[in-house]
Amino acid sequence: MRHRKKYLKIKGSISHRKALLSNLATELFKHKTIKTTYVKAKALSKLAERLITEAKKQTLASHRNIISNLHNKEVAKNLFESAKGFIQKGGYTKVLKLPTRHGDNSQMAIISLCEPKQTPPQNEGESKTSS
Repeated sequence: MRHRKKYLKIKGSISHRKALLSNLATELFKHKTIKTTYVKAKALSKLAERLITEAKKQTLASHRNIISNLHNKEVAKNLFESAKGFIQKGGYTKVLKLPTRHGDNSQMAIISLCEPKQTPPQNEGESKTSS
């Protein structure tokens, strides 16, 4: 039974899983879209959503947490700059299924970052109430 198991099954040790997801997250934030297996994409989606939410806080502690997760200061800096544009809560990544891989018949997927939603500009002369 899989009671109280929060992570998706990725073969290998815990340290291997953390390193794999860290490398995938770094490549996702660098290239904005990557192609990987479906299970890895779903696990990466959870990590990327958490990192973007952390980057929106713009604190020193969040900077340090993200750098420790990504292991690349340049990518972390770009993440903090792009996280300012996100106004929605969640839904920063999307996972699209692809056909299976020919070699081992594993389900493939493309994971990509969604564009930040922009706030509509408010005209100063118009009022929201109508007569």
